Amino acid sequence: MTEKDTFFRAMSFWVGFSSTTVEYEVAERAGGTTKWSTFSLFKYAVKNLTSFTYTPLYIIGFLGGVVFLIGLALGIDAVVTYFTQSTVGGYPTLVVLIVLATGAIMLSLGIISVYIAKMFDELKDRPRFIVQDKK
Repeated sequence: MTEKDTFFRAMSFWVGFSSTTVEYEVAERAGGTTKWSTFSLFKYAVKNLTSFTYTPLYIIGFLGGVVFLIGLALGIDAVVTYFTQSTVGGYPTLVVLIVLATGAIMLSLGIISVYIAKMFDELKDRPRFIVQDKK
């Protein structure tokens, strides 16, 4: 693998090595304290999450679509309310424009991030297959 920043546990699963479970009891620390701070653990988790999944990118696009649909519903409600009742001038229009713009921006970011994720996969240049035995 030509990657420089790898996550071994996920990489060994991705390669397809057989695995098993070994149960054991964790012994108490003999001395000292852990060197892992909460911030370091958070960075480690983010690194591992971004190494093997693009789900957060898809979630951004999905949420953008949901916010955009909410904006459309609010826009329809504002138009109906305008013609059927008295409303406060300008306020519904402002809310609808902000929600529609936010949804459109999030949806666009989701689409762009999926393209970037696909390019990132190509740059990793992982092999399409792995030969187990050569005879």
